[in-house]
Amino acid sequence: MEMIGILPGRFQPPHKGHLQAYGVVKQVVGPNNAYIATSAKTDNQKSPLNFQEKQQIWTKHGVPIDKIVKVVNP
Repeated sequence: MEMIGILPGRFQPPHKGHLQAYGVVKQVVGPNNAYIATSAKTDNQKSPLNFQEKQQIWTKHGVPIDKIVKVVNP
């Protein structure tokens, strides 16, 4: 049985600690089975970044775009 790992969060914004946590998930389940789950929810105060903006930040730090998944409630 294959295991997958999911790092859920708002990621407003994604930062170095989030990237390190994703690295741990990759170590445990392997890079092909590690995913980031985040929503498209925004508001002016607490969650200013939309899904595409968060996705852009993650990919800038080497996370494959197909490993970043949009969910309703992370």
